[in-house]
Amino acid sequence: MQNNVESNADFIVWVKTFPEMQQVELMRELNRMTEEKANEIGLNMKEYIPNYEKADETLNTFEDAILNKRILKDYIKSLNVEQEKLKTKMIHDIEESKIYVISSILNNAPNALEMKRIAKQMIAVEKKFGVYNSETWEGIE
Repeated sequence: MQNNVESNADFIVWVKTFPEMQQVELMRELNRMTEEKANEIGLNMKEYIPNYEKADETLNTFEDAILNKRILKDYIKSLNVEQEKLKTKMIHDIEESKIYVISSILNNAPNALEMKRIAKQMIAVEKKFGVYNSETWEGIE
């Protein structure tokens, strides 16, 4: 590392080329190696590096943030899947209801008058949301 990294900025750029969890492990290993080297030559890291004792705590916080971000992304992904399932179910249920309403009216079922009233409401809603198809309701309006 000493031969290939010419500055702190280069080191940071190099570390960022790794996946986030490996970045944490690299930093932990660097801290371990630095402390080992310092002990070999009799240096007290706390005297030379401000907040050195907080390095592990900072890395743990960084690691937790990475894991929380992953969990959040997975949760959002699952919510999007559930949203799509619900949307598909709602569209299916609306189409089923529409078929029932139209069928009741066209077959002059005992509830045909009530279904005509419901059909008018459904048509109004479709027009409001711009999904109205006159062919669907042909002979009903």
